[in-house]
Amino acid sequence: MHYPVTLTPDTDGFCVTFRDIPEAISQGDTTDEALDMAQDALMVAMEFYFEDNRAVPMPS
Repeated sequence: MHYPVTLTPDTDGFCVTFRDIPEAISQGDTTDEALDMAQDALMVAMEFYFEDNRAVPMPS
């Protein structure tokens, strides 16, 4: 599955969010770093869904 990601420039680099998984938030100094960190944030958020026995939202 591929979740759409939003990269938003901020004062420290780039903020990364996922509209379908609001718990997955990260940042990086560059777009490449932010996208790498986003993968980790998405995996951690998914673990929370599984641990809490919650349905994982489908990507939009």
